[in-house]
Amino acid sequence: MGITIGLCAATLAACGEGPPRAEPVRLGGEEISAERIERGRFAYGRYCRRCHGPTGRGDGPHGVGLPARPRDLTTGVYPQATGGHGERLPSDAELASLIRRGVPERGMPAFDLDAVEIDALVQYSKFLSARWRIPPRRASP
Repeated sequence: MGITIGLCAATLAACGEGPPRAEPVRLGGEEISAERIERGRFAYGRYCRRCHGPTGRGDGPHGVGLPARPRDLTTGVYPQATGGHGERLPSDAELASLIRRGVPERGMPAFDLDAVEIDALVQYSKFLSARWRIPPRRASP
């Protein structure tokens, strides 16, 4: 029994902080299911946490020796995805492309993952930043 509890604790620690989400969340005006967020949290724990840290602040232990500090994902600013326009939130396609191609000059590798896993990472990356929870601005008439 002790081994089982230890394995469960280790699995939760590797996948992300806190208990699993039970409800959907609205990110960038789109409702994202709890399942997609949880899939993303698991993938983040597997591929991203070592450099970006447990909460996405860019403070992971493997980020120390990189050419540039890993991006703080909690800011929601992605100049490599938006062509240098950090004030604009990137689209899901831009974030997916960034994950697929990596950012070699900053030490981020390319990730050759299937579409479901890429989408999960995109949604979880958005989940880490409060910027995505702000309702999108409506165009003025």
